[in-house]
Amino acid sequence: MENGKKLGKMRFDVECVKKMLVDCGFVFSVRSYKLENCDVLVDGVGVCRRSLIREVKKIDDIRDVSDFSGFNNLKEWLKVILRMYNGKSKYLYLVEKVSGAI
Repeated sequence: MENGKKLGKMRFDVECVKKMLVDCGFVFSVRSYKLENCDVLVDGVGVCRRSLIREVKKIDDIRDVSDFSGFNNLKEWLKVILRMYNGKSKYLYLVEKVSGAI
């Protein structure tokens, strides 16, 4: 936490994604918003660092990190991305665990 600022929050409603973060300490996640890099609080995980990697415009923008998405394969991940964010902008983030659950 920098300068006593309150941590933002980040949710992981897709269980396999949250499990990857808990088990491996990091996960790649696609969201429909573009936010700056910062520390966030993830329920049940703890403090994590969210880092913007790139805007996602085509499948190749996520192909190289799909093994670290929590999904079994790229097709499964893409299906969920399109269900949640079809017609919206898409941004790839790396979320890394910084400290344990609070």
